[in-house]
Order: sequence, then C-alpha cells, then structure tokens
Amino acid sequence: MTSCRRGPQGGIITGLIIVTVGVVLLLAQIGFLNMHAVWRFWPLAFVLVGIGKIFDATAVSQRIWGSMLAIIGFLLLAHYFGHFRYGIDQLWPLFVIAGGLAMLFQVYFPGVRATNLPPGGSLNGLYVFGGTERNVADRNFTGGRLFACFGGYDIDLRQAEIAGDTAVLEATAIFGGGEIKVPPHWNVVSEGVGIFGGYQDSTRHAAPAGVAPKTFVVRGAAVFGGVEIKN
Repeated sequence: MTSCRRGPQGGIITGLIIVTVGVVLLLAQIGFLNMHAVWRFWPLAFVLVGIGKIFDATAVSQRIWGSMLAIIGFLLLAHYFGHFRYGIDQLWPLFVIAGGLAMLFQVYFPGVRATNLPPGGSLNGLYVFGGTERNVADRNFTGGRLFACFGGYDIDLRQAEIAGDTAVLEATAIFGGGEIKVPPHWNVVSEGVGIFGGYQDSTRHAAPAGVAPKTFVVRGAAVFGGVEIKN
C-alpha cells in the first residue's frame, strides 16, 4: 500500500492546485471576480506544476524543467498584470530551451538519474513540440516517467509484465496529450490531476480467470491537455 501513495510534497502541491482553482472559480461564480479577471491567472497552472516537479524531482533534469515552468508562469503572470512586456507569443521558445536543458542534464548526469529510478525495466521520455508511439514488451516493467509539452505520447504496454505486484508511472501532459494502453489484468490506480484538462481512467477492471492482478499506479497532471489510460 505504501508504494502506491504520493510523497508528502506531491500531495501538498496537488491539494494546492485543486484548492486554488476551486477558490478562484467560486469567487467568480458568486460575483467577487469576473471571468475576464479570472482568466488572467491561468499562468498559475505553470507555476504550481513547476513547483510540484521541483519538490517531487528525483533527478537534476526534473528540477531544471520544474524551475523553468515556474519561471515562465511568473513571467506570464507579470505580463497579464502589466508588469512585463512580453507574453506567450514572445516567450514560447523558453519551452524549447527548457526541454533542451533537461535533456542535456539527463545526458551529463546519468548517475543522478539512474540512482533514483526503480530497479528493472523502466519507461522514460521527455517530449517538447513532438511525440512518440512506443510498444513496450518489457517482462520486468517497473514504471517510469513521461512528460509532454506541446506534444504527446502513445504508449502500448499490453505485451508488458509488471515486476512484482506494483508499477508506478508518472505521466504528465501540458498543452498536449497522452494515451496509455494496459493489459486487462492490470488494476489501474489513477492519481492524476486535470487542470483545465482531463485525466481519465477508461479501463475495465476485470482480470481474466486464473491471472493474478497487478497494480499499475499512474500519477501526474494534465494541464490544458489530456491523459487517458485504457485496456
């Protein structure tokens, strides 16, 4: 049971995101804020997701990416409130820079990355303005991390087998999407959060007779995008 739970930092960030969005929408509904004013706060999604990745990071590249997301969010907030000249039309190349920096740190700090990944097979990918389609047939699958920004991923795990009883996959999509296909005997536990997007578990939880169920935990966030798990 312990392996299926978020760390305390991840739970705090997720709670802050939900509470913040709920409070702002409530204030808009009861007339204390107008929707035009509320929309100016949308860059907070980048800030909160970025801070969450910094706290949950287990590799230098993840901290770099989280920091860049938070910085971009703060700059966009400053722009919408008239304190910074440039908006998303001028700042979007920062996403490319952030993705490149994260990939460079993955290359030059492999020891940091490897010591924090679970043992056995793992699935890891970072996609910025691009995507991937992958068929995974790992018989010792333990999980991994997927991140897409202005891109997406289509992952087929139907030929894979979980090492042990549980595997954990962190799957996040910002202005993008992801689709994850799993075998019918995997019991999916979706802990993802949708922020102006959707995080959907479309699986049917009916394991074939005589097959021991495996637990597949999926965590992450869908911000202005969507992630779907299905079998």
